[in-house]
Amino acid sequence: ALRDIATVSFPATAIALTFVLAGCSNPAIDKAAGRGAGAGITVRPSAEGLTIENHTTRPLLNVRVTVTAAGADTPFVRVVPAIEAEQNTDLRFADLLSESGAVLDAGVNAPQSALVAARDTLGNSYSGATRW
Repeated sequence: ALRDIATVSFPATAIALTFVLAGCSNPAIDKAAGRGAGAGITVRPSAEGLTIENHTTRPLLNVRVTVTAAGADTPFVRVVPAIEAEQNTDLRFADLLSESGAVLDAGVNAPQSALVAARDTLGNSYSGATRW
């Protein structure tokens, strides 16, 4: 009799386990995991600022933008909390601040270069750069 219970219980347990494991995947987990590294970050300069393009398959987190400018002692920085996969973010020069809190005024301190660094939801590092 005990052998009959074990024979019936095993298939039932296997079916239940299949349903539990299938339920572990959801859109939030799929979004965070992505589909691989993708093509990385592209940084494009413009007359008013710059555009950061996320060509990865995962959201980028804590995107640090550092711009060096002529005549400035320290770089101008902005941290963008997140950029979704395959999305762009535009930053104006007025969005960038120095350590002392000064706003980047392109008429006074002409931008020379920008470096963008970020990590995705799995901790992979990405960077991109541009010059004006």
